[in-house]
Amino acid sequence: MEKDFFSVPEGTALEGRIQRLLFHQGYFAVRDIFIPGHSQAPGASTPDVDVLGCALTEDFYITKTAYDCKSGASQAVNRILWLQTVAQRIKANRAYIVRNRTKQGIKFYGLAEGINFIDLQTLTQMEEPYVTGSPQVEASASNVFLAATEELKSARKEPDVERAMQVIHTEFWFLPSCSALKRVIAQYERICPVKSIPGLSNPSLQWLKGMLVNLFALGVLRICGEVVSLSANERQELLRQRLVSDRMPYSEFASLVRTTFEYAYSVYGKQAALPLGDYYVVPPPPYTDSLLDLITRALKRPKEAILIPRFSECILFDYVLLGKTVDQAKVEALFRRPYGDLLAHYRDYLFFLDAICPSTREVLNALFPKAGE
Repeated sequence: MEKDFFSVPEGTALEGRIQRLLFHQGYFAVRDIFIPGHSQAPGASTPDVDVLGCALTEDFYITKTAYDCKSGASQAVNRILWLQTVAQRIKANRAYIVRNRTKQGIKFYGLAEGINFIDLQTLTQMEEPYVTGSPQVEASASNVFLAATEELKSARKEPDVERAMQVIHTEFWFLPSCSALKRVIAQYERICPVKSIPGLSNPSLQWLKGMLVNLFALGVLRICGEVVSLSANERQELLRQRLVSDRMPYSEFASLVRTTFEYAYSVYGKQAALPLGDYYVVPPPPYTDSLLDLITRALKRPKEAILIPRFSECILFDYVLLGKTVDQAKVEALFRRPYGDLLAHYRDYLFFLDAICPSTREVLNALFPKAGE
């Protein structure tokens, strides 16, 4: 284990335990999901989910489990009411409060309200099956990356860091699927080529890059769940429209753009940049066809596809970003799927990102040495 470069608070360490537990239970887990605040109070503190686990079924349906972790004292009844609202906002299927000790009566009250309590002794018992006789993965919940996220919290004033953190911790989870994926791709294109950021350690920068890759994979599968019942032609039409405008029908969006240009032309005449013509037609991003191909590949390989966010988490944070060789037998035992099958499908995601940002080649070369030849 690398020496920690930044202290890890007790609360963060507890969140890391939950994140590791969720990984071994079959979830892709992330920490610190901040719910968007009110536009009229941008400086106000916003509620957050300490740990969120996402699991996928083979029809690409995503279930969510939210954890509120309290390493110190807290008012249990207040947390029940608070977590009810937060869980509903993030559409969690289950919600847990982890705290040292909770009276039985409060636990029963929580259950009646749809909130489960876990004390630290029970948490240890829940971890046992994944500690004894099972391959262990630390991933981004290892001490070095827990410390990295603590450092990132204090480095958010750096513009690149602040924007990436906003996408990772908030926008991805609350924007419509295509808008969320576009934000992730844009940040990956911006962050991936960066070799260093002033005041930021290498593990912290690597965490940003790795998380964007993971969320890209999850974002693709989220779209898969929305188009799984459509024909190939219908998927293509829907994706092209929503990559242009995810918040309103494309016809309305095009009409709005056309009206704007018509108004500009009526006011400024020939000085309005370009003749109207088809200028109001907004094309989808240049990577649309490649994304459609990736979605089609995922829909054809559901058994591998639904594992890719966790597989990416494991491969990147346990091996590639630490400069270690992948233990293929261990990874295969963890996922109970042939390592070659998982890696072949993961390669599709990396090749897509490589076309967006050639710096992805570093990851490709680590996993496929011949890729750079």
